Amino acid sequence: AMELIEGAIPVTEFARTRNLSRRERLELFLAITDAVHSAHQRGVLHRDLKPSNILVGADRLPRVIDFGVARSLDGGGTITLQGEIVGTLAYISPEQLSDPIGGADVRSDVYSLGVILYELIVGHLPITLPPGIAGAARTLRDTEPTHPATVDPTIARDLSLVLLTSLEKDPSRRYQSAADLGADAADAQAAFHAGFLLLAEHQVRIDEINGMIDSISASSPFTLRKETHSGSWETSI
Repeated sequence: AMELIEGAIPVTEFARTRNLSRRERLELFLAITDAVHSAHQRGVLHRDLKPSNILVGADRLPRVIDFGVARSLDGGGTITLQGEIVGTLAYISPEQLSDPIGGADVRSDVYSLGVILYELIVGHLPITLPPGIAGAARTLRDTEPTHPATVDPTIARDLSLVLLTSLEKDPSRRYQSAADLGADAADAQAAFHAGFLLLAEHQVRIDEINGMIDSISASSPFTLRKETHSGSWETSI
């Protein structure tokens, strides 16, 4: 029986409505990659990973649902009809478009995970699709994703690299497993957290220095200069 998830909503909607930080969004995504990798280890491809199939409830734990188009990695149990594209176009991998019957493997789910992570971090899909299935499919095959840093310069280089690697058109250039993607996303999260701690430590030191300057200024006839949060300087008497 399907688990009843109280207040569950799609992961991207959850991140938006809860105003999650970038670090919190990465934490959610790491739980998703763990779940997908676990399914792969049991020999199951999802083939239709998208935000509406990843629900998050009040407990903040993501659940991957709707394995209705999943198939086993040995090729058995497929419900695909001859020539039918399985999956949701905005999240489907290029190889699934080229070969709907046998083109998908674990790296196809990795591509879909990359689209979801891009949405979580950047705020929209990596490729803008025109109306119509044929035009959208052609665009997905031929158009490269928008570089994350051109949309938001605050996205770190290592996180941009994770996003673009997961969205490579050629599966051999993509992460070879959901676990590999999760590992690099975890490294990006750790680097982000370390940078946040370093910034906080730097701010504490600035406040300590400015406090010393205030104490000296109160008893000194000389003009001193204080460091501001932005790293510039201002005159203080």
